[in-house]
Amino acid sequence: VYLASEEVGFQHWFESAPDFIGAAAAVDGNDAVELFKGGVAIDVFGIVGVDGTKTLWEYMDGWAYRSLNIGASNGSFAIAEWTFSGKNALDGDASNAASYNPFPAASYRMPAGALLPAAAASCAPDTTSDAAACLPR
Repeated sequence: VYLASEEVGFQHWFESAPDFIGAAAAVDGNDAVELFKGGVAIDVFGIVGVDGTKTLWEYMDGWAYRSLNIGASNGSFAIAEWTFSGKNALDGDASNAASYNPFPAASYRMPAGALLPAAAASCAPDTTSDAAACLPR
């Protein structure tokens, strides 16, 4: 599932459209992000309520990616379940395909026997402003 704060930049970077678009997806690498289904957090990246600047999970101008064969977290964050590009890994890059350290798009695999949750109803970054829901395209 791909979430974006806007479609044009996402399409330029990844050469494909996001699945959901919403202002809540405008994160900058130091935000916790929760994925909700039916009002319940089913997955989380980062520590909710904590500014991730200078933490082990900061990825400013880079990316964070759920490691292969790791399912949804049921709402708790475990840093060992994620892979990171490192800070500023995408600075100066024109597209994901041209990046020295590209985001591993379309490569995630669920653990054997795990059930993929149905599409999330909304998403919200850890912020008190503009907690808009991500809307289906």
